[in-house]
Amino acid sequence: ILASAADSHPPDNLLSWFSSGYGVIFVAIISVSSNLLVTWLIEKVRGDNSKALETHKLNLKRVELLFNRKVSAATDFLLLVENILPSYRPGMDSYDAAELVALSLESAEADLRNFNLKHGVVITSEARDLLQDTISQVDEGKFDIILQELSENSPDVEPPQEAIDVAGLLIKNISIIEKLLIEDVLGNA
Repeated sequence: ILASAADSHPPDNLLSWFSSGYGVIFVAIISVSSNLLVTWLIEKVRGDNSKALETHKLNLKRVELLFNRKVSAATDFLLLVENILPSYRPGMDSYDAAELVALSLESAEADLRNFNLKHGVVITSEARDLLQDTISQVDEGKFDIILQELSENSPDVEPPQEAIDVAGLLIKNISIIEKLLIEDVLGNA
């Protein structure tokens, strides 16, 4: 038994040990081991790439949903602007437009509040801050009209100057907000 154990040790000359049959077994073991290692590495890389791909897909879907909401907000705001601004008439100037808008400050304020509730989350902070400031100013300005309507029972009420000034500010601010929303959508397209 000792003699066979002594024969199994590699000889001093490595070449003769490989040629004695042990080398074939050694090469086979190395070959199988390297194939297993390569297969394991390929599967690991595949798994990592698959996770990265799924994460990327989820991020793209989130960005797409946010973009669609921003487009919807911009579209709704354009419709809101159309509802607030009076139709152009020949000879109409900005003061005339402000007078007409002043008469409907209450409905303009309600429209702006509803827009803010629906889309305030997705619009830029600059647009949201300006929108909220505008809502506050219109909220205060509408009372000038309400007080005047209570004091005068005439259907042809001319709005007070304070309400016209607020309406002029409203027209200016919705124009700025509209520009900000469109820039945000186009910047993300």
